[in-house]
Amino acid sequence: MNKHSFINRFMVKFIVVVAALILWSHSAWAQTWPVKPVKIVVPYPAGGGTDIMARFLAQKFSDMWGQPVVVENKGGAGGNIGADQVARSAPDGYTLVMMPSNLSINPSLFDKTPWDPLKDFAPIGTVASSPIMIGVSAGVPANSIRELISLAKAKPGSLNYISCGGGSPQHIAGELFNSMAGVQMQHVPYKGCGAAIPDAVAGVVQVLFTTVANMNPHIKTGRLKGFAVAGAKRSDLVPELPTVAEAGLAGYNFDVWFGLLAPAKTPREIIFKINQDINSLLSQQDVKSRLQGQFFDVMPGTPEQFAALIEKDFVRFGKIIRDVGIKPD
Repeated sequence: MNKHSFINRFMVKFIVVVAALILWSHSAWAQTWPVKPVKIVVPYPAGGGTDIMARFLAQKFSDMWGQPVVVENKGGAGGNIGADQVARSAPDGYTLVMMPSNLSINPSLFDKTPWDPLKDFAPIGTVASSPIMIGVSAGVPANSIRELISLAKAKPGSLNYISCGGGSPQHIAGELFNSMAGVQMQHVPYKGCGAAIPDAVAGVVQVLFTTVANMNPHIKTGRLKGFAVAGAKRSDLVPELPTVAEAGLAGYNFDVWFGLLAPAKTPREIIFKINQDINSLLSQQDVKSRLQGQFFDVMPGTPEQFAALIEKDFVRFGKIIRDVGIKPD
């Protein structure tokens, strides 16, 4: 055996041994993880949908893992500050982030984000979605999505729609609707959904893109009319309502989702364990009922499905944001 052959064989064996040790250490790590408190960062103030979701999971995870799971609110810059903190954290499974679909929206909405949604995070899994409902104030002479589109085409620019703020998911859902339906409804941004609903009930604005929670009480009183939900499938919260695609605008789909992520390069075994635990929780009837009581639909899935969703929404919503010139408030 010549010298070079010996060295080559030695290097191959060395690489195999090192790889085996790395795999073993990751496996052992995943089996013992967590051995200390886990932190879930919420990049928004306390009290919103993302915060509610994170605190609910934190309580359940604490019981499952036998370790404290704490929630830290790190608001600012539309979620960018808190997300950046997690992207820069050690990839050891002890710092996670709960993000809504703004994860896919912000890089196109803001001139610059300090993180990349496709490179700086390891998607763990989706948790739930909050369906957007499309409807109108009671005085609008339309009773379906098809009739709304016909009315908007007959009177271009005469209808306006509300959102919870410039650059909000509701704003993007409205512009997606305009683009796909070929209509020109005018956007009226409000500082939060709470301020917008009374004007819709009063008929000051005509069309709504908002949550089921905001619309349902007023639909029951007859002050608002709900036509459809914006997601890819019907919502368990309002199963009687069709999707927008079913109601006449084929291909329309806008879901507001919530998911859990870790810093990029977090060991795969830890990602898989947390994902399994999320899906186990979401299969329990009491968990489903609790989330539905907060107007969320459960949304289990794999890390791969979550990664594909992030990328798909990043591409399609980015196009709408650039085409329309949407800017944050």
